[in-house]
Amino acid sequence: MTEQRKFDRTCYIAENCAYYTLDNDEDELYTDESTITCYNCRYRRWLQKGFECMKNQLKDIGE
Repeated sequence: MTEQRKFDRTCYIAENCAYYTLDNDEDELYTDESTITCYNCRYRRWLQKGFECMKNQLKDIGE
């Protein structure tokens, strides 16, 4: 899968995610803030080879 295809998939997922929220730390944004993508989401946590979505952890903290 190409990098562009991977990026396009993160845009599709984020656009359809009820939990998507723009990260409030501008230094953590991957693209400009008008682009809705998992890469810019507040619930994304970077890993060595990508990122992990933490939205399912919200249930554990009562949000």
